[in-house]
Amino acid sequence: MKNKKKLLFSTIGIVIAVLVFTVTAFASINTASGYDKYKKALINTTLNEKNYTANISLNIIIDDKNTLISSNEVKNDGTDNVSTDMKIDSGNSIKKIKTISQAGKTVYTDENGEWNLLKKSGYLDGSNPFANLTPVQIKFIELLSDTLTGDTKNYIVTDGNNISLTLSENQIPELSQLGLSSFMDVENRFYIKNNENANNTVKDTIIKGFKFNATLDDNNLVRDTKVTTKITYKDASDISHEVIINSEISFDNFGSTVPEKIDDNILNSIK
Repeated sequence: MKNKKKLLFSTIGIVIAVLVFTVTAFASINTASGYDKYKKALINTTLNEKNYTANISLNIIIDDKNTLISSNEVKNDGTDNVSTDMKIDSGNSIKKIKTISQAGKTVYTDENGEWNLLKKSGYLDGSNPFANLTPVQIKFIELLSDTLTGDTKNYIVTDGNNISLTLSENQIPELSQLGLSSFMDVENRFYIKNNENANNTVKDTIIKGFKFNATLDDNNLVRDTKVTTKITYKDASDISHEVIINSEISFDNFGSTVPEKIDDNILNSIK
């Protein structure tokens, strides 16, 4: 069961990333649409705003049971100072992790609450994954997501600064469904190749529904984005399961965020 959840979690991460990009971030569509309004606000928020507080939450429900609940507060002052405060509840245990990036170093708290040096940074340290995208890369994402998006732009609803999208199974672009299935096939082969039990593989994955809601402010900044995705799959015994992924990211304190800091003497002592 543990291995199956590990495989499923990796898939869910890809699904969330693909769907968010596909139906929101860089779709190349008519400039009067809600998509374009959100696209411009998202680019403005993620690429142009340097000082902000972001609160990120993720809830994964498998067969009506909470399997994972996580939250993360990211504070970025726009320089080299970033702090994060993460909590992960897997049902069996609760982990709390803090990270601080300061003076060119990133440190984190372990299970005992002691500070350690994070030698390889990434999403854990709160760094902006979009900050280093080149114009060519952004254009490639636009073209790719435009192909995957299909006609979903027809279902967008715009009400002032609120933008929403609800898709049922028959409205999900076919390429997105095929992409998920193809990814699962690759994951399953990799899974088995690494001497894992074939009984833990996942198949017949289908995106059954998708809901998206975003709130912008008058400065064309994204304040809140909520995404709910429903996926069904079958295990190796042909038993069907349902997964619901609820994710939310909100931005606040633009221009006034002050990350948590650690005493310089303590920071310098961490090797």
